[in-house]
This record gives sequence, C-alpha cells and structure tokens, in this order.
Amino acid sequence: AAAVPAAGAEQDGADRGAVAVRDLQREGEEQVVPLRHALQQRVFHDGDARAQQEIRTTGDLDRAIARILPKGMEHKVLAKVYQALRIEVNQEMRSLEKFLQGAAASLKEGGRLVVITYHSLEDRMVKNFIKTGNVEGREEKDLYGRICTPLVAVNRKPVLPREQEIAANTRARSAKLRIAERRGVTA
Repeated sequence: AAAVPAAGAEQDGADRGAVAVRDLQREGEEQVVPLRHALQQRVFHDGDARAQQEIRTTGDLDRAIARILPKGMEHKVLAKVYQALRIEVNQEMRSLEKFLQGAAASLKEGGRLVVITYHSLEDRMVKNFIKTGNVEGREEKDLYGRICTPLVAVNRKPVLPREQEIAANTRARSAKLRIAERRGVTA
C-alpha cells in the first residue's frame, strides 16, 4: 500500500483532502455524494478516525472510512475516493486547464485540438472550454452578443469507443474524444 500523508499532519493537507472530497460531489456519482459529508467529518475534521490510529497508508484510510461505505459497493466507492485524492494531489484539473489554454493559443487558424477524456470532471472542462473558451463554462460575449471562444466544436457529440474496442481494452469504456477547430481571429 502506498503511503498517504497523515491526515491533519498539516493544515494544507487537510484542505487538499477536503477539496478532493468536494471533487467527488462534482463527479455526480449517486453512491458517493451522500458520503461526502461523512467522509470529510470522519477523516479531515473531527479526528474520529485518527483517534484510533494515524492514517499513514491506503490500508489505514480504507479501515478508517469502512463503516461509512455502503454495503456491497465498497470497492466502487473507494475507487472514487482514491480517484479524487489522486486528482487533487497531482493537480490534474489545473494541468488540464493550463493545457487547454496553451493549446488554444498555440493553434493556427483551422488547426485542430483533439482531447480524450476518461472521467466526467475532465470531460466537462474540455466541453466547457470548447463551447465558451474557459473551463467554468462562463459565456463571455462580444459587442454583438456572440460568444467569444477561440474554438468551435467539429462534432456535436463526443466520439465514444465501439463495443469491440471496449472488449479488447476495458479501460476504454469511459473514454470520450472531443475535437475542436481554431477559429479565425476576428477584429
């Protein structure tokens, strides 16, 4: 089991953990959202789990939150918890945002941006960026009411893997491919 910094060892660690748990809510998974508050309380705030032992490994974290996991769904929920932690620790959403901004700025008119996403947080960011020019989906309009975005979607819906591809590579099941083209600069 990989070592995990002790919860509460430093305030920044607890804040990042709380952000990771909030990411679970954005993910929209019905089995995880109700656990958000309980998980935050159990691990990051009241110290209940840490009172028994310090959380230093993934096994320690599993044991600390085991009692709040829905029966029969432990593995699926734990996968989402660790995904949220990985996303936050690696700053994956910030890296994706920087990449999208840099790619849009680097493309010449007519150049294409092709992105494969593997979970809904990434896909929402890419979709919003293509549609509005920012990952939040905030529409900025010009004097004539047109949305100011450097890209235009090539296809309305994302390209999804075929059944044969999923059968050959099960990790492809969640992949979505989005394509956008750089617009001409308007003055």
